[in-house]
Amino acid sequence: MVTVGTRMVALLDGDTAWPLVGYATLLPTVTLSALANLRPQPQAAEQQPETHA
Repeated sequence: MVTVGTRMVALLDGDTAWPLVGYATLLPTVTLSALANLRPQPQAAEQQPETHA
């Protein structure tokens, strides 16, 4: 099984820091995207109407 880090080193020149830069950019982006998609979206139908006394 080839991991993401191994693929980054294979695709980008492994003798430089670019695989680490790519990996350190890719993983937080994927994580934040997943978190944004998992958060429940507010729906207008669930809001309570205002009552005036």
